Amino acid sequence: MQYFNPNKDILDQPWDSTFLKNILYVANAKNSVAYYFSIKRFSSCTNNAHLEGLTYAQYFSPPTYYYSTEIVLRYIENNYTAVAVASNVISMKKGDIIKAINNITVSKITLKQF
Repeated sequence: MQYFNPNKDILDQPWDSTFLKNILYVANAKNSVAYYFSIKRFSSCTNNAHLEGLTYAQYFSPPTYYYSTEIVLRYIENNYTAVAVASNVISMKKGDIIKAINNITVSKITLKQF
């Protein structure tokens, strides 16, 4: 932030005081959850949406699961298989194999990507 942020001069608070006020929360975090929230606290002072701090929900999920994806797929034995599905997704369940999307086979979709 000090040297490479082009918007440092338009922050609500000077960067030096933001850094000093928040760095001890990061340094003193006792576990991954405390560390995560200390980074969230720190980044909220920068007015920068790129510092939101999204994370992979398998390791940390807030009570609302806001930071998790609704469906996690893995490529298993030449198929995309749902290995985790949020409770609000009623059209899929864990273990479902995706064969096609909108009547287009997964192999055709995958080929288009590369």
